[in-house]
Order: sequence, then C-alpha cells, then structure tokens
Amino acid sequence: MLTTTPPGPGSAPDPAPDPTSGATLVDLWLIRTDRPGAARRAALHGLLDADERRRALGARHPLGRDRYVIAHGAAREILARRTGLAPTALRWRTGPHGKPELSFPERDLTTSLTHCEHLALFAVTRGRPLGVDLERAPAQAAAERLAQRFYPPADAELVGTGSGAADRFARLWTRKEAYVKAFGGRLAEGLRQPMPGDGPLVLPGPDRACRITDLPRLGPYRAALALAGTAPYLVRLHDWAAEPQAKFNSEVVVDR
Repeated sequence: MLTTTPPGPGSAPDPAPDPTSGATLVDLWLIRTDRPGAARRAALHGLLDADERRRALGARHPLGRDRYVIAHGAAREILARRTGLAPTALRWRTGPHGKPELSFPERDLTTSLTHCEHLALFAVTRGRPLGVDLERAPAQAAAERLAQRFYPPADAELVGTGSGAADRFARLWTRKEAYVKAFGGRLAEGLRQPMPGDGPLVLPGPDRACRITDLPRLGPYRAALALAGTAPYLVRLHDWAAEPQAKFNSEVVVDR
C-alpha cells in the first residue's frame, strides 16, 4: 500500500494512468459534507449549474440541501483539477437508461457520485462505465425483512438472521446499486441480480459484464464500486480537502 501527499486543488491536472500497467485506475474521493463552513459552502454553490441548483432547492430540509451542494461542488472541483478546466465549465447530460454522463469536456472520463448522510463518494476513471454506492447498515429487523422481500434466495440466505445480518444486507445492497449505477436502469433490476460471496465479484454477460469490489468500511457505512467489463482495476483513495488550500492524503489499493 502506497501513501502519497499530492498538491491540493487548483494545481496542474492529474497525469493520466500509465497504460503499460495493464489495469484501469479509478480515483475515489471521500467527501465529508459536514466540514465546510458557510463561506466555503457558498463558494461551492457558485460552481453549480442551473439544474444542480434546482435540485438543491428541492431538498426537503436545509441540511440535505447543504450536503447536496457540497458533494456536487466538490465533484466539480475534483474534475476541474483532473481536466484543467474551470469547475463551472463542466457539463453533464442524461445518457441511456437515465445514467448521468459528462458531456463537456467530451473525453473518455466516466464518473459516479453517491452520498449518504454526511458522507459522499465520487469516483472517476477513463474508458469504462462505473458506479459507486454508499449506504448505512439498517436495523437488524429491517435488514432481515428487506432481504426476504427483495433479494433472490441465495442472497437472502446469505443475509440470514441474527448478528451481522444488517452488515451483510448493506454489503449486498451496495454491490447491487453500484452495478445499476454503472450501466443505468432501475434499481429493481439490480436487486434481482445474485451477488453472494466474497469480493471482488465478476459478473459475466454479453451486455452487462461487470467487476464489483467491496470498498473499505466507513464505520457503520458500507460501500461498493462496479466497473463495466471483467478486467481488474486499481483504486486510488483520496480524502477531499474541505478547505481549498489544504492538502489531501491518498492511498493505492490493488483490486486482487
């Protein structure tokens, strides 16, 4: 495991992964939406486009609105550093099956953003559709009930009952939702997809072949990452800096 301390936001674009390494590189950012103060939050709001601002206003509670603004503003900062463009120049569109796609710049960058309570994850790679999901483990009784209702028999049996059922349920749920986010479509389709066993998982198929990795646990939260195709990939983890001049730490985790 390698630890580095790259420069903070606003520096030169990140270099492209070495194509001779034989593996896709995924940059995965942890965004803690409870850290920025009011001034920083206002600055991030200024980076959003009109559609993102409308979505933020549609949040039921001010806390949800603030978390949305910070997560999406941080994603723009991260991509701006990656592309060398201004954060406000970035554009998204809705692709096939409802999946958000980066429309400007028109490169082979693919992204996925997920948030749960005060945490968000933002994944970026090149050339392969991807999806990331983050969830808090539910109460044990709810996990047992939902597994029986929505999961295929093999997955419901794996969740089981008693100690650990909630964690097992959340681990499978994040795999399924990451899978759906990688390709677009309805969550119900992913819930029906069996995903038992230890990761990484390789799901074959002519249309939706996929490789899914369980990400490091974040306290009571579970997370998973899915990339289209069955080839291995590397995941580089970052901690987004709430202050624009702060530095961040990163690690490289090999998907084995």
